[in-house]
Amino acid sequence: MQVLEAIRRLMKVRSISIDEQWTYIKSRRWGKIWIWLVVVWDLKIGIVSLGDRGEESLKRLLRLCPDAERYYTDRWRAYMSVLDPQKHILTKKKYININESVFSRLRHYLARMKRRTLSYSKSPLMLLGSLILILIKIGLLPTLPAVS
Repeated sequence: MQVLEAIRRLMKVRSISIDEQWTYIKSRRWGKIWIWLVVVWDLKIGIVSLGDRGEESLKRLLRLCPDAERYYTDRWRAYMSVLDPQKHILTKKKYININESVFSRLRHYLARMKRRTLSYSKSPLMLLGSLILILIKIGLLPTLPAVS
């Protein structure tokens, strides 16, 4: 984790867009879990995290992200209290459209992500694994070369 922190501090990027979406976990009655998605525009990579919709989940996600000159988000209050106001740019759809596109593709590929469905994830770990595989499929996560 210390190596990741050192790399994160050294790396500077221009733009990051952050958005969140909910899905069911364990059962429809048990509750929702929030999927936080960061798209680092300069590196063309996605960073995903699971949690609630609070400030602590956002802080945990930002520890995984490189420092940026600008953070594009919607008007959710957690963003306003955690992000630096000098770097934070509120936008409705223009700059977080790529995040919405990724969420749309997640709903297309994973039945458990659809709004009106009987499917749900039984485990947060399995949900995270599915999200990572889809991000690799759509090109937002690099893959390691095959070793022969």
